[in-house]
Amino acid sequence: MTWFVCRTATRREKTAAQSLRELGFDVYLPVETRWVRHARTKTSQTYPLFAGYLFAYITQDDIWKAQAADGVHKVITTERKVDGVSTYVSPIKPAYVDALALAEADGKFDRTLKDKPRPKGVNPMKRGQSAKIIDGHLAGFVAQITELRGNDRVNALVNLFGRVHDVEIAVVAVAAAKRSALWRRRG
Repeated sequence: MTWFVCRTATRREKTAAQSLRELGFDVYLPVETRWVRHARTKTSQTYPLFAGYLFAYITQDDIWKAQAADGVHKVITTERKVDGVSTYVSPIKPAYVDALALAEADGKFDRTLKDKPRPKGVNPMKRGQSAKIIDGHLAGFVAQITELRGNDRVNALVNLFGRVHDVEIAVVAVAAAKRSALWRRRG
């Protein structure tokens, strides 16, 4: 037996995993956890790490059975002929699947862990401080804090495409950063 990658039908990874398990195969579907916002609520949801793919531990003789499982589109294989006998080779090494499973268990794919609750009544930012935006549409940009708005929001200047814009950001979406050369040039 060896690990094969299975291509699943669109958004049917969990169905395919369940079908393969019912057929007696070991299945690994790596998932990531992330926040989802809808109607002013924030909940954590799990999504497949590789959309449309999962790993199945199967024998070469059972490839046809796995491909017939509900939700499975195709078992990805490479055919190799030696002396007229076809064998199917899996490019996935067991160490790779094990490393993914360990990383998932360690929380490497859990995007909700970085959001640690801050104590109420404390705003860790200071006016004039440089900060890196770590969440939202402006993630990765450097901002300069201009105003504190209560304990959970700040106004900041962000350089977008050569123009400086004043934006309001949640405190949990920014982290302290070193003062960048961008703001030193600005008089």
